[in-house]
Amino acid sequence: MTPLVVAQIRRRKPGVELHVLDLGCGTGITAAHLERAGCVVTGVDSSAAMLAVARHRVSAGTTLVRTSIDQPPTGPYDVVLCVFDTLNHLTGPDDLRDVLAAAAAVSRPGATLLFDLVTATAMRTWDGAATLPGELLLTVTGRCDPDGRWVEVTVGGNHPDGTPWSDVQREVSYDLTAVEGILVDTGWGQVRWTSYADLTATIATPDVERRVVGECYRSLP
Repeated sequence: MTPLVVAQIRRRKPGVELHVLDLGCGTGITAAHLERAGCVVTGVDSSAAMLAVARHRVSAGTTLVRTSIDQPPTGPYDVVLCVFDTLNHLTGPDDLRDVLAAAAAVSRPGATLLFDLVTATAMRTWDGAATLPGELLLTVTGRCDPDGRWVEVTVGGNHPDGTPWSDVQREVSYDLTAVEGILVDTGWGQVRWTSYADLTATIATPDVERRVVGECYRSLP
């Protein structure tokens, strides 16, 4: 997905140096691609462990900041990215509003916001268990709300010394019409719904997709 996102950014804003805020940058996969595309990147994540991995993946020219995504460093930024289900990991619409408002506050007028969301359509199917083969065997168990409002995913396995570990991640879905209203209320314009299958195409019925991508712009004064 990352090369597609970077290509879409460059398609919209070709040939200029872009200052990009990568919210929930994780291990720096997207930041590294942005660097290679000539962008100046600031990555934000709350996980020190992920940022440590990211530091080895990106150059010294990329700024990495440990903070919550609703407290981004001062910009101004030309592009704000929030991908890989990051917004689904919030607790709900109030947190979403805080993040979008904070992103707008540090962005230039006309800045691009590109984000993705897993939908209720997908979350309704996240129920069951699977085993992921590899050097360290992982088990993944999903438990979802029948209406797709939330899902809990438990990932577990054993450390190299044989001791067990597990981690639980909870994600929530959003009413996409409500998201459209929150975007406008927080200083962004009307959203265009699309998908990773073709980021240039607009989706008329995003709710039926398993994952949607939203693209909009910072409102002018």
